[in-house]
Amino acid sequence: VTPGCVAADTLGPDGMLKTSTLDLLRVQDDSTYVSEFYGLKVVKGAAGAEYVTLNADWKETLPLIRGMRGRNLTFGIECYDNSGGNDNVKLEIFDGTDLTQSSFVTSGSKQWTEITHSVNAAADQITIRLLLNGDSSDVAYFNRPMLVFGNSIGEGNYTSIPQEIIWLEAVKNIADTSTPLAADDKTLNVEVLSDGKIPKNLVALYAYVQMKDSAVSSGLGVTFYESSAVAKVTLQLYPQVNNLYVITQGWMSTDSNGNIHQVITTAGDTLSGYSIQITGVQLR
Repeated sequence: VTPGCVAADTLGPDGMLKTSTLDLLRVQDDSTYVSEFYGLKVVKGAAGAEYVTLNADWKETLPLIRGMRGRNLTFGIECYDNSGGNDNVKLEIFDGTDLTQSSFVTSGSKQWTEITHSVNAAADQITIRLLLNGDSSDVAYFNRPMLVFGNSIGEGNYTSIPQEIIWLEAVKNIADTSTPLAADDKTLNVEVLSDGKIPKNLVALYAYVQMKDSAVSSGLGVTFYESSAVAKVTLQLYPQVNNLYVITQGWMSTDSNGNIHQVITTAGDTLSGYSIQITGVQLR
């Protein structure tokens, strides 16, 4: 399953908005189209102008907009237009009065593209968007977005935030069963168990874990490790009273694929109500 926003509505990832006919998909580990591990794939659903608005949540933040009035903003992003027509992708900044627009991105290769916009002194919005203006089914790829004050970014000057921490908009349970067995020791594939919502290339996960045991024994429960080959404990949970939930929370370091390893040490198959609720991630 490729994670994406493909419903006939305007909802996009991370607070973005899209024209309802567009499909937005995640692309990963494909150096032909993107320079980073992850990127955005946009598939047109109709001919003519369709848009992806990258900062839709800014529209209700007037104090933020006021701080940008009269200043120069530069927006840059790496694009790959696969339409073949040199007539599909443009960048736009619109402040409610004035519009700055790039020329069409040249098709067939990764292109760093940027535009600089002088924000109107009376601006009541700042909209950063991608224009997809080609034919139905045309495809384009995007990664490395940047927005800065000033007149230039420059190709090659993109810098991702090192070990960035991201708190999820919705909690995701990655336990593959609510009733793990006594010998249910395994590596949990976080990307698969989260239906692709949690990516690879992580340093750590923040989780709260809960379960109960109908036959409590001292020092027995579940222990999490970075991997089956690393003996360092990252999080541990031992029930104390029969049939009462116990909960713990904290950071769990992951292996190089963003996975974690669980070890169950109960005397029998007596656990229930088991969940691993992920609320945050730290990127590499």
